This record gives sequence, structure tokens and C-alpha cells, in this order.
Amino acid sequence: MKERGSVTLWMLGLSVSLIMLGAVAFDLWRAIGQRRELAAIADAAAVAAASGIDVEAWRTEGVVRLDAAEATARALVAVELHAGDVELAAPPQVTVLPDRVTVRLQGWLSYGLLQLVVEGDGLGVAVSATAVPVAP
Repeated sequence: MKERGSVTLWMLGLSVSLIMLGAVAFDLWRAIGQRRELAAIADAAAVAAASGIDVEAWRTEGVVRLDAAEATARALVAVELHAGDVELAAPPQVTVLPDRVTVRLQGWLSYGLLQLVVEGDGLGVAVSATAVPVAP
């Protein structure tokens, strides 16, 4: 038999391929989990910010619009309260328009097993959530 050891080489190649596939799957699921956490935080912050309406405009004109300072402050407090152990890559970005507020969060996820086969430190995860104020 001239093919001695070919099964060993096949098994070695298959094992390395499965380890790389497992590393990709592991890090992908970690990224999906972090994205879900960031999305929940951004949703909570946007809803909190949408409750920061301009009370004076509502009382005098009957118009529902956001107070930019109040909405931003509420969004930042909500992010701080809900962030927990989530590592943010940048400060939260809060964009307030008279009729809506958008909260954008960026997270950073360092590679786990994938660092053995991929160059770089990790990957970024970004989410945004938009909410509109409603009349009280």
C-alpha cells in the first residue's frame, strides 16, 4: 500500500478546519449577543429621551415637541443605567429633532478564538434606535 498515513493527514486537515469553523461560530454568536444587548440599551435610551418633551410648548401651544437638552440628558442617564458590563467603543450619540430622537451606540468586541487565524484586535458593533414623543 502506497497511501499509508493518508487518513492521518485527512483527519488532521479536518480537525484544523473544524477548529477554525468553531472559532468563527463562537465569535459570531458573541457579536450577535453583544448587538442584542446594545440594541436593548439603545431602545431604552430612545424611549426615555422621547419622554423629554418641551412642557412649555405643550401647555401654551398644544404642540408636542422635544426639549433637546432634556431629551439628551434622559438618554444619557438611561444608557448609564442599562449599560452594565457592556463595553462601549465611543460615547453615545444622541440626535434630537423636534419630532424624534435617535440614539446610536457603538460597542467593541475583541476576538476570542478567532484571533488565532485572523489579524486585528476585534470588531465593532453599532446600533441605533429612534423614538417619537407622544402627547401626555
